[in-house]
Amino acid sequence: MTKANQYIDSKLIINSVKLLTASGVGQIVAVVVYPFVTRLYSPDELGTLSLFLAIVGVGAIVASAQYENAVVIEKKSSDAATAVDLCLALNVLCSAVVAIVCAFLTFAGLLPEQWRLTANLIAPLIFLSSLGYVLSFWWNRNDRYGKSAAYSVVHSVTNSVSKVVLGFAGWHKWGLVISAFIGQAVGVLTILFRIRTHGGEILRFRFGDIVAAARRHKAFALYSLPHKLINVLTVNMPIFVMSAAFDMVQVGFFALALNVAMRPMWAFARALNQVLFQRVGENESRDESSALLLNSICRRMVLVFVPLVVVLWMLLPWLTEVFFGTEWVAASGLLRMMLPWMVCSFMALSLNFVPSVYGRQKAAFVVECVGFAVNVAALSVGAFVVRNVVVCVSILSMVNCLYSVGQICWYLMLAAKRNTQ
Repeated sequence: MTKANQYIDSKLIINSVKLLTASGVGQIVAVVVYPFVTRLYSPDELGTLSLFLAIVGVGAIVASAQYENAVVIEKKSSDAATAVDLCLALNVLCSAVVAIVCAFLTFAGLLPEQWRLTANLIAPLIFLSSLGYVLSFWWNRNDRYGKSAAYSVVHSVTNSVSKVVLGFAGWHKWGLVISAFIGQAVGVLTILFRIRTHGGEILRFRFGDIVAAARRHKAFALYSLPHKLINVLTVNMPIFVMSAAFDMVQVGFFALALNVAMRPMWAFARALNQVLFQRVGENESRDESSALLLNSICRRMVLVFVPLVVVLWMLLPWLTEVFFGTEWVAASGLLRMMLPWMVCSFMALSLNFVPSVYGRQKAAFVVECVGFAVNVAALSVGAFVVRNVVVCVSILSMVNCLYSVGQICWYLMLAAKRNTQ
């Protein structure tokens, strides 16, 4: 057995299998129901849902200010519990502000009619999304990965089933948005189950301890939050820009490509990220290197993804027509162009915790700012200069591939440099 394989012990494998299986089950169900979704809802309605979720995604990141990372790295369980309480307090404050803004826009008549119900669901969904995400860090810290896995599965399955049920019930206008809310609510109930019995010291909200934790880990709010926010804005910027430059039908085609390929892969990446973050954090606390582990994982991902991309490239037009209907065939061309981007971003997202572990949050923020600027430039050329959605997605994919490869190389260099110290 090589040294790299020795790092990948049974605990890491078991935890990885739990979270990756949970993500896999949820994403498989989501993809399985999409043949029904594409026949029950129009591209325009799917485009509207994507814009709604993009707004929620940005809000959910702001809501915890990235203090959930402190849950993992705190040495004392009581301090980790205080970090959870800090995240929840910030979540309540952020969600309340968003709710007030959305209510004002609605009552002032500043929103189009089709967005009035949608806007009022933004704040509740931000709160639930952030709550579920933060609590998953707490359960993972305590090696209860099954709780996080259950949350992921229940959330995704409930969301998917609700889309179909509401679609058949004739709720074509609001069905997709309401399903997103139902799925998140039921998922959070799952992760909250028996929280007082097995949750240790969380949900006690000691004000003094919360303020001390916020000061102690202020680097997460000052550097990791802008870093993560730039990352999320970069991911969601195509939806924002395309919604402004193209009609919602084109946005719907791009959204289908995101939902059946990119977002499932990102969900897998986030699950793997949590497990690796925990393991590399433990190694760092013991002054052990993680360079061999990270290099080994990257090599394995390349060996898996390269042949998979080749096969998908050949089969995508046929698969799209068979599974989603002739109305959605245009999405296959966009998805083909996004395949390299999908692979590279998966690898980069799996490892993007590395700068936080090694205290390089400032540098990581600068890197994300560069990536954000490059993405904005690429989207601007495709959407507002060329004004062609195909060219827009092609440029975007190429730029993100190069950027993600650069990120991966930097992460591995950080781990290797730590190994020599």
